[in-house]
Amino acid sequence: MERVDKEGMLASAETLAKLISAPLSPAIAGIPTVVIYDIHALQERFYFTDNVRLRLVSALPILMEKLKADSVRTVAVFPDDGAAKRFGKHVELPYLVCGKVRDKDERYIRILDSVGLEIDTTKLRLKAADPDHGGIFTPEDAQCRFLIIDDLVNSGGTLVRCAEALRLNGAGRIDAYCTHAVFGHDSFTNFAPGAKFAGVFDTFFVTNSIPEVALRLSSPPFQVLDLTPHMWDVLQDLAASHN
Repeated sequence: MERVDKEGMLASAETLAKLISAPLSPAIAGIPTVVIYDIHALQERFYFTDNVRLRLVSALPILMEKLKADSVRTVAVFPDDGAAKRFGKHVELPYLVCGKVRDKDERYIRILDSVGLEIDTTKLRLKAADPDHGGIFTPEDAQCRFLIIDDLVNSGGTLVRCAEALRLNGAGRIDAYCTHAVFGHDSFTNFAPGAKFAGVFDTFFVTNSIPEVALRLSSPPFQVLDLTPHMWDVLQDLAASHN
């Protein structure tokens, strides 16, 4: 966590970065390298000490390979501009960018922009009470898989609200992907059959970057992508760069 939203919260990102890097010292091969998958905020790289060098990588290539194997036409969806900046360069897909907007005393997730996808913004709905003019997508695009992509999930609330905005505007199948499945307080159970978020996502992709959580995500809608082969490739590349 690098941001404090209310009194009593602690910004722990910088402290954790220093705890990781401070005890490390140069080895025969040189300065130790810390590999980070899908860092939450790019400024966090500067929290580490000079004892280490960072290698920032993404798990998105694993997801992209999975999507190619599925052969389902897919539209990526980023829940905010930050996610679009972090992940946009890793996806070879048309995509939508969403964002939080305020309407009087209410906050909503709204579709703000599209890249490689034609949408009719004159039909955009912000809430269920707005007139339904038939959806903002073409009939062909409405049948695509809309895949919401973010770096981590805790409660899942933002992803759910993003899915609601998509469905309100004509999207059919909606999936989600997060590299780091945090799911504090066992919040993944909210997506189980009969729970409050049941049916929101056809498939919820995560990686096993947090193994103790991934082991508990063996039932639909979850599908766990294995980081191990990709990590091995990264480590081999690091070893080659030191030779």
